Order: sequence, then C-alpha cells, then structure tokens
Amino acid sequence: MGILRHDKLAIYFGLTLFVSSFLLSGCGKDARKREVQGKEIVFDGDFAEREVRPVNYIENFGDSIYVDDVFRMLYTSEHGLFMTMLKQQVVFHLNENLNFTGVIGKSGEGPGEFGTPSLLALNGDSLYIGDNDGMEVYTTGGEYVRTVRGFQTPRKFDVYDGFVYMNTLYGDYPISKVNLKGEIVAGFGRWRHEERPNYRALNTRFIQTTDEGDVIAVSAVEPVVERYTRDGELLQTLDLSHLKALGRLYGNVKQKNEEYEKRGMFRNINVVFVDVYLQKEKNMLFLLCAGWPGKGAGTYLLVIDLSLSQMTPIELLRLYGVGGSGKSVLLGLSVSDDDRIIAVDSYSGGILVYDITGNDLVP
Repeated sequence: MGILRHDKLAIYFGLTLFVSSFLLSGCGKDARKREVQGKEIVFDGDFAEREVRPVNYIENFGDSIYVDDVFRMLYTSEHGLFMTMLKQQVVFHLNENLNFTGVIGKSGEGPGEFGTPSLLALNGDSLYIGDNDGMEVYTTGGEYVRTVRGFQTPRKFDVYDGFVYMNTLYGDYPISKVNLKGEIVAGFGRWRHEERPNYRALNTRFIQTTDEGDVIAVSAVEPVVERYTRDGELLQTLDLSHLKALGRLYGNVKQKNEEYEKRGMFRNINVVFVDVYLQKEKNMLFLLCAGWPGKGAGTYLLVIDLSLSQMTPIELLRLYGVGGSGKSVLLGLSVSDDDRIIAVDSYSGGILVYDITGNDLVP
C-alpha cells in the first residue's frame, strides 16, 4: 500500500508497499457485469492474469544524466516522453525512441523554475508542469511561456479546451474546473465519505480528460472510477470493489486508513492505485496498483476500455521487473500509442519498457 501525505504546497509520496502479492488469489477467467443501477455499474468476477516481462531497461542516460525520483511521465507520439525529476528539480525530455534530448527548467523559485516538479499535462503544444502552489507552462520544445499560481498542485490534473480539471480536497467540490489564470470557475462531483469530514484525503482522485472532453476521475483509495461531462454532469460510476483481484488489496487499504483516522493522522492515506494513465487515442485507461517486491510478485496493472457505452475492465497485467526474481515496484507509468508501457521501477531504480502489442488491447 502506498502512504500519501497531503501538504499545503505539494503532494509528497511515502510509499510503504505491501500488497501486490495478494492480487494473485482468487483469479477467475472473465469479468462480467453484475448489476447496473442507474448510472452506477458494478462488476464482479475477475480476469485471466497476463504476465509481461520488460523488453528494455534504462538506468541512466550518461554519467551525469541519471534517473532519480520520477514523479510522473507523459508520452505522445509527436513529442516523445516527459518525466518530472523530484531530486534534480527539472523535467527530462526523451524522443519517441526514448533517447535523451534535453532538460526543461531548473531548480529555483523564479518564473519557469521548479521547487517540486510533479504533475504533467499537455494541451496542444503547451506543457503544463505542476509545481507546489501552481503550474509552470512551457512549450513542448522547452521554451518557458508563463507561470500560473494560486492553487495547490493536485494529485493528477489534465487540461482540455483552455481549462484545467483538477482534484481539490478543500472547498465545496472535490473536482475543480480552473481557467488558465488560476481562477476556479466551476466545481462538481460529490464528496465520498461525507460522514468523515476531517478525513478529506479519502477523496483523493486522479483526473484525466478524454479527447471528447469527458472528465475521468479515479479514486486513489478505493477501486471506483467516475465519468463526467466537462460541465460536471455525472455520466457513470464504475465500482470495481467486487473484483476478486482487488478484494484483499482494498480491504487492507481500508483497514490502514481507519487506523490513520483513529490516530488523527488525517493527511495520510494508503492507496489502492499509485498512478493512472489515459491512452487517449485508444480510450484505454490504465490503473497501476500499489504493490511490493514479494516472492514471485510483479506490479499489477488494470486496463479499462472507455470506448464502449459503459466503462469496461478488460484485462489484468502483471508487470515483472528485471533480473531473475522479476521483482518490481512500479510507481508511475506512461503508455505510448503503439502500446509500449513505460514505467518507473523504484526496486531497480530505472525505467522499464514493456511491449503489450499483439493482444486484445489493439483494436
């Protein structure tokens, strides 16, 4: 399980990863729709688990260009891969072949400089980089454009049609629509666990937007996915808590969070998912589960098809690490248009690349 602490200026990870070995128990063969109640979709059953080994491992890009604490990654076929480096306080830029091309920004407190570069979003040719209490905006070529201040950097945000959609833990709504001046223009969504107002961290969500403008919100602490219109109308809620592959993981996360609540540690949470990535061209949503390098364990990745009339989970992947043990603790990922998974592995300290082509994920 991942422990997440929310701060006023930034989001910090403390990762105590405990649970991926539990996902092996009780795997069936097919997921099936169990119940549809209005806009809520509940699934049970499970998936045939598919094991995937890395096809490439990147430890560094030279003697002085090394991978440190990568917080988030973003890949596009046109612009390549961007990675935020927490320790070096810069953003690495790689081309589509994952060759190093340059560094964006530098450490500091001035315009275009980073204190805690964390999250990434792309809007046209503009790269939005979450940093402490706002965002730094660059071109995809690395030229500084402007700074947007005035709001706390969220766990995951996205930009669509001139607006930032982001998770907020304060105020009237858990999801905010923010203009590019940093002003909140609308809020939507409902607070989960309203009976626990002191523990707003339980409403931590990853936010992504589809090419059609729908807003996808994934809870970090429970297996729930919500789909909204860009104006905040709830379209669907997908409840994955009945999936056998997530059952014990979710149960352990709930137990740990209840312990935090009893101890008054309201800024700490254990998480079910450590990262979420939307492959926009194919409308595939990838949910990276919390995990640990236990015996025979990889890290688990749940794939959801958003292109259907109902959000549909379609596959569970187990991603192994390098070496004979295959151990991995993946903390962040990106997915290319040609179905390469690019993941940060804290166990080996490098970047792992997986090829998942030639399967049902390819239309």
